[in-house]
Amino acid sequence: MHRRLLRLACGSCLALACAPDQDLELARAWIGPEGGAVNGGAVTVDIPAGALASETEIVLYRAEASLTTAGYEQRGDAVTIEPVGLRLALPATVTVTVTESSDDTSVLVAAADRIVAYPGEVAYLEYLGDVALAHGGTPTLTLVAPELGSSPTQPGGDFVDKVHFELELDGTERVDLLFTAWDLDGEQTLLNGKGHCGFEVAQLVGGSLTAGCAAGRVTASLNATDDKVSFDLLPHHLVATDAPVSVGVIAGDGELGYSLGYFQFDAQLDSGGCQLEECGGAGL
Repeated sequence: MHRRLLRLACGSCLALACAPDQDLELARAWIGPEGGAVNGGAVTVDIPAGALASETEIVLYRAEASLTTAGYEQRGDAVTIEPVGLRLALPATVTVTVTESSDDTSVLVAAADRIVAYPGEVAYLEYLGDVALAHGGTPTLTLVAPELGSSPTQPGGDFVDKVHFELELDGTERVDLLFTAWDLDGEQTLLNGKGHCGFEVAQLVGGSLTAGCAAGRVTASLNATDDKVSFDLLPHHLVATDAPVSVGVIAGDGELGYSLGYFQFDAQLDSGGCQLEECGGAGL
């Protein structure tokens, strides 16, 4: 009991010293490893069990910043989800309630030094940050193959060993790729190395590799020499799991990232794709 009171007291002091204006606060809740949800304004944040290692106070504030970029026009206020920059072991589902939906509706998420557009009214956050509803905008990258699922819990395909990707480009030569693997059973949280190194790009056609995952921000960066690029995605630091993993795919042009979807990858020891408790011969 005393620890709980002390934590609340310390949290209050920190909030007064560091948090935005309290008039802008929408909601707050303590959420632990068992998961939970918090709702404020038009935003609902659902954090699954296993996403947090310890009890954490999640706070929603009305944000004054604008996320408008690359033809995507923000509608209404943005909402800051704190602690900003916190990386979750499993993605949080963020739903923005809208009065009128349209085919060009997106959720913009600003976190981890990037802005990503998620189609529709739902986004899946690996990092906490600012979120806002937007309309308009045309992606500069289009996924041709493979066919991906719409959410981490409904990934497309059932791939083993490698995944072949094809992208069409419109007005950009830069392609930043971000692949993040999640074990939704919560048994394994060290799937991506220290950054986003669970996979690596190989057999690249239509461009050159300019950066790998060493910097921690992306899985790979490409310089395209054509309006189409293709490559194979191979396991790198991905470790073996008892069940297939879900993998999120984001591709960007340096200004804006686009959530392309999710695929299932079999990283089981008995799948033929992983040996000696590691995939791709890399391990951790």
